[in-house]
Amino acid sequence: MSRRAKSSDMRNKVGVYKHINVRNKDRGTIEQKWIKDFDLWVRELTVFREQLENVISGAETLRDRKEFETRYTTKLNSAHRVLYQGKLYRVSIVGDTEGTMDRIRFIGEAIEDGGA
Repeated sequence: MSRRAKSSDMRNKVGVYKHINVRNKDRGTIEQKWIKDFDLWVRELTVFREQLENVISGAETLRDRKEFETRYTTKLNSAHRVLYQGKLYRVSIVGDTEGTMDRIRFIGEAIEDGGA
């Protein structure tokens, strides 16, 4: 039995961005940009923060993962990026793409350089 999606649960608004190629007329090159596609109201569920170490260079890298829940939508996929609290997250997993539930969960992942 599915749980009913209440709008009061979705307290955070995130911007969903898509990737486009734009031609720079001055340089004659094609540049990649992220433009805002749509907004979603989400609920933040869990936060993972891992510290990854690179053995060769000795640098430390932080991986920041957040799990979000929103009302069912077919617009979101793993090619999008999500802007949440000023940080751009890569959408890595989107659950329930068949519409059997009225909510879907997705994971956003950001990798930061912790310095050497």
